[in-house]
This record gives sequence, C-alpha cells and structure tokens, in this order.
Amino acid sequence: MTEKIELRNFNVSLSEVEETSDGLFVRGLVNRPNSWSEPLTAKNGQKFIERIMPNAFSKALQRGNEIRFLGEHDPAKLLASTKNGSLKLEETNEGLMMEARISETSWGKDYHTLISDGLLTNMSFGFQALSDQWSKDNGMNQRSITDLYLAEVSCVATPAYSNSQIQARNLQSTEDIEIPQIEERDLSKMTVTQLEQAKTKIYNEYRSLDENSVEARNLLQQISDIDAQIQSLNKTIIPQGDVRNMENVLQNEVRALEDYIKGIDSEEKRTLTTGSSTGTAIIPEQISNQIVEKLFEVAPLFARTQNFKPVAGRLDIPVEDDLGDAAWVGEEELLNQTDYTLKTVTLDQKRVGSAIDLTKNLINDSGIDIVKYSTKVLTGRIGRAIDRAILNGDATKSFEGILNKSDITVAKTTASATAITLDELLDLYNSMNPQLIPGSVFIVSRNTFNLIAKFKDGNGHYHLVREVSDTGVIYKLFGQPVLVSDVMPDIATGAKAVLFVNLSEGYATMVKQGIELEVVTDVNNALSGKKTLVMDGFMDGKVTNTQAIKILKMA
Repeated sequence: MTEKIELRNFNVSLSEVEETSDGLFVRGLVNRPNSWSEPLTAKNGQKFIERIMPNAFSKALQRGNEIRFLGEHDPAKLLASTKNGSLKLEETNEGLMMEARISETSWGKDYHTLISDGLLTNMSFGFQALSDQWSKDNGMNQRSITDLYLAEVSCVATPAYSNSQIQARNLQSTEDIEIPQIEERDLSKMTVTQLEQAKTKIYNEYRSLDENSVEARNLLQQISDIDAQIQSLNKTIIPQGDVRNMENVLQNEVRALEDYIKGIDSEEKRTLTTGSSTGTAIIPEQISNQIVEKLFEVAPLFARTQNFKPVAGRLDIPVEDDLGDAAWVGEEELLNQTDYTLKTVTLDQKRVGSAIDLTKNLINDSGIDIVKYSTKVLTGRIGRAIDRAILNGDATKSFEGILNKSDITVAKTTASATAITLDELLDLYNSMNPQLIPGSVFIVSRNTFNLIAKFKDGNGHYHLVREVSDTGVIYKLFGQPVLVSDVMPDIATGAKAVLFVNLSEGYATMVKQGIELEVVTDVNNALSGKKTLVMDGFMDGKVTNTQAIKILKMA
C-alpha cells in the first residue's frame, strides 16, 4: 500500500503480559468499533469525529496481508508478525483483540520489559481507509469507516489526549484527510418536491466526480437517505390537490360523521354515502385516508412494509424468487429462462375490524371529539392486530405470518436452548445481504429485549444504544432499530426468538380504499342508552422476498 497510513492510539492498557517457556507474551485490545473519537482536525482545519464500524476489522483480516506488531510505530522495531503466526488478531464483540509472542531480540526484550513495567501501556494501529461515509450532525462532521487496510499495530506510551474516553489520535496523521462539502439537511421537514429537487442537485454534483472518491461515496449515501425519506412520505402523504381546500373538506366530513353518530339530521350528514346495509355509511375519503395514515403511526411493522392501494380488491405483485443475476451468452445462445421469469404473489381481501360501545352521555358530551376519540381507539386496535398478523398470521384468514412461513430458512441456531449471545446476534446481522441491512430491524419479545439490553462490553458500556428522535426513543443494536412485539416467542427450546428483517423489501401489504363504519342502534342498545360503533376494512399482507428475512432459532 503506497497511500499514507493513518495512525490511531487507543487509551487502554495491555491486559496480559508474561514471560513463559514459549517466549515473551502480551495480549491487549487494539480498538473498540462503533465508538466515536474525540474531535480531530483535518487538512482544511475543520473538526470531525470518526468511528470504525463493526466488521471492518474482520474484513481487513480476511485480506491475509502481513500485519506487524511494532514498537512505537517504528518499522525497525519489529516485535511480531502475522507472517509467522507470532501475532494473532481477531475481532470479537469487544473489539480488535491481539496477542503476540515477541521475538527475543534485544529490542524485543526491552519492549517486553517496558510493557511489563507499565511504561508502554497503550495500543495503536496504522491503517488506510478503503471505504468511509461522511455525514454532519449539529454542525460536526462525522466519518464512519466501513472498510480498511490494516498495516500494523503498535505498543505506545500514554497518548497526549489523556482525558480521552475512547481513543486519541496523532494530529500529524490527519493532515491529508479532506472533509467533503456536506450540506446539512433536515429531511424530516422537507416535502416530496423539495426532496426530489435536492436529489437532482446532488446527482448532478455526483456525475462530475470520480465515483471512487470520498465525496462521490458521500453523495451516493445522501441520495440513498433521500430515497428512503421519499418512500416514507409516499406512504402517508396527503392526496394531491390544494391543501387548504382539503382541510376544509376534512372539517366538513368530520362534522358530517359526527352528526351521523349522534343521529342529527344536517346538510353535511346527507353528503355521506349510504352503506350496503341499513344503519351503515362509508367513511368519507379524507377521513379514510387519515385513518390509514394513523395505522402507519400505531403499527411500526405495517409502516415499514411495501404498501399498495389498489382500485380493485385483488392485486398480483411480480417478485423475484431469489436474488437473480444476469449472464453472458454467445451470439447464438439463448438466455437462461430462470434469469427473466418471476413468481407472482397475490394479495386478496381479508377483513379486519373492531367495535366499541358509546354511551349517549359520551356521544353528546360537548367536551369530547367523538370522531377523533373513536378513530383513535379503533385504529389503535386494528393497527396492533395487523402487526401481530405480519408476524404470526394465518394466510387463509388474515395476513401471511413470517413466523409461520415454512420456506424461510433459519439463518442462525443458538448453541444453547436457554440463552442468546451477542456473537450469535452478530452472526444473524451478518447473514443479511449488505444491500438490505440499512432498512432492516430486529424484532424480539419483551423478555428477549430485556436480555439484549443487559449486554455490555469490556468497559461496561451497553451494546444496545438508546437514541432520542422527534418520534420518540429508538433502541439500536449494531446500528439497526430493535422493536418489541408481544407476538414474538420468548427464549425457549426451538423457539424463533429473533427476527432480523427488511420489511420494505421482503413484505407487501394492500389496503383496499373504503372503510365502513356501522352504527348499531337495535332495541337492546336503545334500552341501555348506548350505540355500538363498528369499523372494518379489507387488506392483506404476504412475504415477497424470503432473502430479506433472517431468523435466529433457539437450539
């Protein structure tokens, strides 16, 4: 490697130093991945922080190049090497671990003595970043290194940044790092039109760059983030038209529905479409859209699926059976049929609904928004039922349940029938196609979540990261959200205890427009002074890509 090697110091003591009959032995932690550095200074004087992502060291070690153990980064002070097996490196859940049997040269004995005496207490490493991503948060540039070339590890004296909690860095090694121009955008506050305009602008910038440059890779990441936000907005966006007019229509529809529930004759009420049976009415379009939007809010799994709204009640979706590929063929040869055939997943109408009893006092209470109250209660119930069906549904009566689908292979089986380890969760994470990881989530039961929440590294830091956003608290493991579901089995013999799934790529749902509301006013209700409000709708959900679903099963 002819590129300039960057150096990092890690503020941790070597954990084991001894002299045995086999030679001079040392062991220590070189670096802990996914931990932010202290602010560093780049070529243009800008500050940035960085982290090395999980699995970056594992990929580096798989390259098989010689990695040397040096004293103070001095190539003349060679202490051990992977070339002859005297240096061993491994990425564990704690980080990059090293152990070495130092050659008994004069400087080897000297360095072993300095380490034993506590004069050289820290580990450092030299590398070249092969792949990184830049972002900006609250004005601070952030660098995430996803792939690197590892050249050497060294034992060094106490670094200059003694108050660093994680790692310190030699400022001389940052002088050649260029931070790309990053425009800090709050995607959550942008409309679809604004997002599309920003995407076009970024793409035009990308076309003028070397596709292998840091700036080009960063722009591609920004485009990916914008695409994800557009997809999210398209699920819940208000239908096209003048916003103010739609707000007026929505208010009129709410008044009409409220009069319908209260039994008041009004001009607004007469605009409602009568249902197929006596005592029913079709919820107006804007309220129906609003209810579907609320389903996305109360059903986090449903919100992550690829959702369709067909005109008819049946929808055929063409999907790939597997991750197919193209092939090179001769001029007279035929393409393999498997390269261009697709299977079809059919979404039908499955009825889901709920009901509540409303007393006359509640209906006529001027302090209660009866429409808002009713829709909140009923959509909450339906949303929870949908999420449960996505995981554990019966395809003949409800959605196709992921846990019940027989052709989804188990990606990882635990060693124990009563416990899950962090390494097993990492194996589950790594079993997913890297292209599908960004949109994936872990799904577990409450008891399994409580177990994962207790995993700590060697310094007592929790692996489950708590993040606070505008939408609430999110817990992440290996950078991906962890969701809790009461349908997921607890840890037990043979149980499918953990799902790692990209629902937007692996699961499709359909919501047929037109949700019916029925007010039941029979003799019994009249005598008891109440009305029964029934809401139901027709929808379906099925697995479209088993490659986007990974299961961890207990032994």
